[in-house]
Amino acid sequence: MKRTIIDLWNGEISPITNCGNGDPEIDNLVELIERNCKNLENTLNESQKETLEKYVCCVNEYLDLITEQAFCDGFCLSSKLLTESLL
Repeated sequence: MKRTIIDLWNGEISPITNCGNGDPEIDNLVELIERNCKNLENTLNESQKETLEKYVCCVNEYLDLITEQAFCDGFCLSSKLLTESLL
């Protein structure tokens, strides 16, 4: 257990790396998002493109934070389950 926590901390284990890989629903959504973003970019002037880029950066940062929080919540829950199973 100690080694796993150390590996997680050092980034040697990345649970999110494989999250959704090969899932056709996620793959389709990613493709749709990218296509729609490109189509939108093609209709915008330079100022609007900058605003869109800032928006996309904020959304990506938000998603990173939500993903991190979900991992922490899941880790806490699994720790509680493990503790209860040992008692």
